[in-house]
Amino acid sequence: MTTLLRVRWQPWLAVVAAMVIAIVVVMLWSRGNATHTDIERVVLISIDTCRADRIGAYGLLPDGASSPTPHLDALAREGVLFENVVAPAPMTLPAHSSLMTGTIPPVHGVHDNFNYRLAPGQETLAELLQAQGYTTGAVIAAFVLDRQFGLHQGFASYDDRITGDHASHGIVERKGDDVTRRAVAWLDVNRDEKFFLFLHYFDPHDPYAP
Repeated sequence: MTTLLRVRWQPWLAVVAAMVIAIVVVMLWSRGNATHTDIERVVLISIDTCRADRIGAYGLLPDGASSPTPHLDALAREGVLFENVVAPAPMTLPAHSSLMTGTIPPVHGVHDNFNYRLAPGQETLAELLQAQGYTTGAVIAAFVLDRQFGLHQGFASYDDRITGDHASHGIVERKGDDVTRRAVAWLDVNRDEKFFLFLHYFDPHDPYAP
């Protein structure tokens, strides 16, 4: 299932592009409550702070403007496009904690960046799939999702060792081409396995320097 998110009534909202519905289905299936499928490879892509009105598939671009996201548009045409989805929090760590647990901040306990940590008792999507025999990996683009904040639970490989001098408001980050290069290298090694790969991109984030 391919999913993109759109917030039609609040296009200014910073949203996390994520496969929310797909995650619910996989989590239910992993617990034995949904129909078994033969899905063996799952790639979850989060584009941090990406606005719906900057993705062509949502039809919110100015009249006559060419789409800056042709590949995402193609995924939307071939998959499922969800039009009304709101992130549970406007900050990276709590939003991704919700993404990985299927719960909201009052339940998982992460309410802000840096000052909180996802507790080991919170079951994550990676843990559920790992228990089902999936090889799990992640490539993280910004320090805000560093393993010290607990989001690494269930990932056999969690690439968050970010080096270099690129930073956004003091948050060390890696650019999208580096994330993709590392993801391709991981896929080359694990292409014959059942796998779950989580990719986190940070490029749309302020200071907006492509």
